Amino acid sequence: MKIAIIGAGMAGVAAAQALAAQGHELSVFERRASVAEETSFAPAGIAAAGLAAPWTPAPGRLRALTARAAGAPCLRETGAAFVRPGLFGPGDAQQAARRAERALALHGLLAAGIERIDALARSLALDFEGGNGLLLTLSDAASKAQAEVAAVWLQQAGTAVEWADAARQRALEPGRAVADDARAVYLPGARIANTREWTQLLRAHAQALGVKFVFQHEVASVTAGPRPLVRFAAAGAGRPPQEASFDAVVVCAALDSSRLLAPLGLKLPWRPLRGYSVTVPSHLREAAPDSGPRAALLDLRSGIGICRLGARVRVAGGNTPAPALADPGPVPTKALQPLYDALDANFPGAVNWPQAQAWQATRAALPDGLPAVGASGVPGIWLNVGHAHHGWALSQVAADALCAMMAGQPAAPDVALLAPQRLR
Repeated sequence: MKIAIIGAGMAGVAAAQALAAQGHELSVFERRASVAEETSFAPAGIAAAGLAAPWTPAPGRLRALTARAAGAPCLRETGAAFVRPGLFGPGDAQQAARRAERALALHGLLAAGIERIDALARSLALDFEGGNGLLLTLSDAASKAQAEVAAVWLQQAGTAVEWADAARQRALEPGRAVADDARAVYLPGARIANTREWTQLLRAHAQALGVKFVFQHEVASVTAGPRPLVRFAAAGAGRPPQEASFDAVVVCAALDSSRLLAPLGLKLPWRPLRGYSVTVPSHLREAAPDSGPRAALLDLRSGIGICRLGARVRVAGGNTPAPALADPGPVPTKALQPLYDALDANFPGAVNWPQAQAWQATRAALPDGLPAVGASGVPGIWLNVGHAHHGWALSQVAADALCAMMAGQPAAPDVALLAPQRLR
């Protein structure tokens, strides 16, 4: 098949590489000058099946837990790397069973995504900044109480989970400031990566398979049909528009997907989320070689993640509802201050702050926090959008699923969780 992909972020490049490996002819249209220039540029980069567990309480349960914790502040919805599946929300037994089924399916999808990440890293010899292991820190009584529930759930799902006292935490992260009574949960099967670097490496392999990347070209519109048409133009005023027909078009354009899909009658319930990160070189000292993180931490109360990326450290968080910005401009200091504070509190003196690079992006989330992957219902148009959470792992799953579905073969059963039809 001759296939067009619109968007060269994590999801678009992963799909292009996988489809090209199946023998398809791919063209990838991207308005920026390279891959992963927008929402895939500098996220936390955490992939963990364990993040499908109910780490944050549902609102009713939250009130009961915080009432028992004298002076404990209320939790807010986390989301630096994951969403709460809502196992304990209101509803009857049938609704509760359905939520539990969805959470288990998400767990399976994340595990499959990690398997594909590992398989690609081995088969393609991908050498990228990253590591293994995620420490989930519990900063208040409500977090600790809910973590008991989540850990049991994960063990029943077959995922390795370990309770870590202060001594174990210091062994895992020698440079971290840990109170003697601190408890945390350790997920050894988690993966961490510089996802932009990962995407760049996949792009190189995709190009070796014959994928054509059309950079600095904006897609103006898409026409559905047996031979869908893509109209595009090079960046810059006065450039004449061009068009090309394909056997299929896969839309992977994050929030810009809304502009392309709406004229086709495809209006997804977008919920834009603003996220932030700061990437900063480690402060390497002979006297304290382990002053920074070895792998990754995620605070379950704030949703702030801290990751080691080679000789740098990334701290990411935010993900609050916000409108998309045509020109994001400078990152507001007020939004970054919690990230600075979290890194300094956990790893004092570990980084060279004057060399910090701040980043912000508005991600295209859907109501349940999961992407929409599969046939759109409009002839010739496929969707691979909404990778706001779990982006690294689920973009790999989506790539495999699209290969199967476009070949007329059944995708893995859990992929039904991502079907676009669920949103109607």
